[in-house]
Amino acid sequence: MPHHEMEMWRTQLQNLDWSQGFSKEELMQRFPNIPQTYFQNIPSGRKFYSFNEFWNIFMPAGAMGGAMGGPGRETGGPGTAGR
Repeated sequence: MPHHEMEMWRTQLQNLDWSQGFSKEELMQRFPNIPQTYFQNIPSGRKFYSFNEFWNIFMPAGAMGGAMGGPGRETGGPGTAGR
């Protein structure tokens, strides 16, 4: 999927008035140009009242090439006490 299409959808979705909420089904009807496979992780019937709430499920962080969080800090270690 071309990146410019994703950005176009994101802009269109962000510009919606989310105050009344949208379900997956309503958004699929409103945006028939977005492939239905992109909605597969969205629970049916659930209403979303903000773009960010919806987008976090629609486009998980890993899908756009980012990693959540950073490397963990290890404490301790092998603890080799030399003799």
